[in-house]
Amino acid sequence: MTKNPETMTLGELAARFDHTILNPGAGRTDIARVCSEARIWKTAAVCVHPIWVKDARVELVESGVPVCTVIGFPHGATAYPALEAETVRALEDGASEFDMMIPYGIARSEGWSYVEDNVRAVRESAGSHILKVILETSELSDPDIRDAANAAINGGADYLKTSTGFASGGATEASVRLLAEIGGTRANVKASGGINSYSKTMTMLRAGATRIGTSATVAILEEARQHLKR
Repeated sequence: MTKNPETMTLGELAARFDHTILNPGAGRTDIARVCSEARIWKTAAVCVHPIWVKDARVELVESGVPVCTVIGFPHGATAYPALEAETVRALEDGASEFDMMIPYGIARSEGWSYVEDNVRAVRESAGSHILKVILETSELSDPDIRDAANAAINGGADYLKTSTGFASGGATEASVRLLAEIGGTRANVKASGGINSYSKTMTMLRAGATRIGTSATVAILEEARQHLKR
């Protein structure tokens, strides 16, 4: 049963966050800072670009916080062999969760089975590790979101994720509710993109998200101290 957001402790809320640093200008010092923050707060994961997976793994050793990385990011315009190679290399470097972007543009012309095949390729490479599939909901109609979400689930997604944070829009209450409805008992929902306050976080959790992706984790949790139990 999903925990009621209204009764969460601060620690339980922190455990819903993928503390994220996907700024292309980030350097080693930035990665170390984010990992240190994740250690302190005990977040669900730290999400970094593939090039930083090794560094994050070292920074997070014995912390209990896993390393998440992105695959085919941020546009999803990546051929199967490259998706598979990127996933395998990230596994070798220490990643244990994967957020992949779907090729929604080509899927509109070639059919949503193309997305299912893409997701399955990463699923097979990732094995039993957590796979979150980014749909970029701000760029899709509701019917397209349904098609994309079902294709992702059929391909092996554990989570349906709203956004990369690099498109025209991010997570909305409506998009999260829709994904939660589609996912049902088959897939969880990760809300990301534009979530930068306690209020927005709670809106997404109430709508059905079970993970939150944001670079504003610390600011949100500091704000949450005023509202939640320790």
